[in-house]
Amino acid sequence: MERPSSSRNIFQILDFFVTEGSDIEEEFDNSDLDPDYIESGISKRSKSTGRIRKKARFRSRSRSSSSYETDTDYSSSSDPSHPGPSKRKRKKKKTRSRPRSISVPSPGARPAPIDPDPDSDDAEMPQAPEDSEPEPEAAEDGWVRNMHNFPLPPPFPANPGIQFQVEDDFSPKKAYDLIITNDLIKFFKAETNRYAREVFAIRREKGDLKEHSRIHQWTAVKQIDIQGFLLILIHMALITKHEIEDYWSTKGIIHSPFVGKIMSRNRFQNILSMFHLCNNQHYGHDPLFKLRHMYDHLRQTFQALFVPYQNVALDETICGWRGPLRFTIYIKDKPVSRGIKLYMLTDSNSAFVFDFEVYAMESHISNRPHDVVMRLMAPL
Repeated sequence: MERPSSSRNIFQILDFFVTEGSDIEEEFDNSDLDPDYIESGISKRSKSTGRIRKKARFRSRSRSSSSYETDTDYSSSSDPSHPGPSKRKRKKKKTRSRPRSISVPSPGARPAPIDPDPDSDDAEMPQAPEDSEPEPEAAEDGWVRNMHNFPLPPPFPANPGIQFQVEDDFSPKKAYDLIITNDLIKFFKAETNRYAREVFAIRREKGDLKEHSRIHQWTAVKQIDIQGFLLILIHMALITKHEIEDYWSTKGIIHSPFVGKIMSRNRFQNILSMFHLCNNQHYGHDPLFKLRHMYDHLRQTFQALFVPYQNVALDETICGWRGPLRFTIYIKDKPVSRGIKLYMLTDSNSAFVFDFEVYAMESHISNRPHDVVMRLMAPL
């Protein structure tokens, strides 16, 4: 291979330098090439081919050693006019050296800054400080031009934390009474008795009341009955059993004397079948009509008892439910995958639920993330 020179075509020079995997058989002194000439050629080459190879591999080789060996092959000489042996070139196996990269500046690259000469006149010119004051028009809008003088967040004027007096003898029972108030218990009692009267009237008209049905044991509930009923429901949530009847079982392995002291099994099941939270005469086509009174009560009570700190969290959760309901959803990755979806705004420090919203698929209520956040953050 002939030694390339600067007079060769620039495209041949580039192929010689940057082709991957090419075997360079002889050393090449690149000091003869003009860098400006190479740079201009690279610019032309990049326009024509659309790419420039950034690395070239070189193989170091001594100037005195040869890249080829001569191997005599008498069988390949078939021409009688050439009686001498033919010579076949064979590449010599060489060990690859560590590849070196050649960096060529691109034509549009910005030159590196040059330190000024301390003896020159430009070195004595004062430099503007980095943390200079922002311009007046920028500061008025709340925007600044540097990161050393950015505006601080607005002050947090709220008084976060518990908004009621905590006494020394404060107990979980008193915390429960703050949420489930006497007014709410009275409402449950009134609506449960109203619904029981409606059911009895309908069944008497249809004539489907069986003689030995336990519904004949029904009597109007009182406030203490509703309180005991809710207490048993909380107990069932903490201690689960296979059947409701097992909580009143007298067998030693599953015996629970707690619920039997509050009320009998038939009384509990009668209240469970008649327990009601609304007046059916004022339906109003509200998907949350059955829970509307308690739903609004809980939201107002949570906001009155506690004010969150500056950091809050808003996320969705699933309340497990597998019964027939129009807005039941399924989310695979949730711990409870099927049920009613709720958006909850909680305090990041105490995990207290400040507000929540049920996803009821109402057409007049937007469920876009921005709208949900603005609705739940409105009280704050």
